[in-house]
Amino acid sequence: MPSLTSGEVARCAKSFALLKWLNLPLYEAFAQHVLNRAQDITVPHLCSVLLAFARLNFHPDQEDEFFSLVHEKLGSELPGLEPALQVDLVWALCVLQQAREAELQAVLHPEFHIQFLGGKSQKDQNTFQKLLHINATAMLEHPEYSGPLLPASAVAPRPSALDRKVTPLQKELQETLKGLLGSADRGSLEVATAVWLGAGC
Repeated sequence: MPSLTSGEVARCAKSFALLKWLNLPLYEAFAQHVLNRAQDITVPHLCSVLLAFARLNFHPDQEDEFFSLVHEKLGSELPGLEPALQVDLVWALCVLQQAREAELQAVLHPEFHIQFLGGKSQKDQNTFQKLLHINATAMLEHPEYSGPLLPASAVAPRPSALDRKVTPLQKELQETLKGLLGSADRGSLEVATAVWLGAGC
């Protein structure tokens, strides 16, 4: 993609990801473009590409090189980014199984995440859902992770989720999942979550 600028590549990657359209050769070319322009690609353009990859769960062939570049570029820049974008980026790294302990700690720190607890706007609620995902990733996929984590009160089921009537199928599924988890503190089955199905579903 020598004729495209990094901005154009970032916009294309983002647009196709929002459409849930994954063309492997094209996304490999996006990753290669980023690697070829490693010295001069801007953090906003890199962020757009990373978020696009996460939305499609795309892992480039040159995964090690790509994520080394991501960590190198974001390392010192992450704290200076807009808070919701910081969460988006760490969430993307979690989805792609590339999150590092320092990145998890940055967004799970109480002084950071407090701004999203109890938020009423749709954006704040979306960001909080991503924080829950990050929290779960820290607990389940990083056994060496020493904290911090979201407070128990933040991950407890919301009353609205408990008030709804549970169907027999839901009850049976919950009982099965409780058995698989082994203990009640390893998961919460009462959390209301939004499920987005793609056009092909």
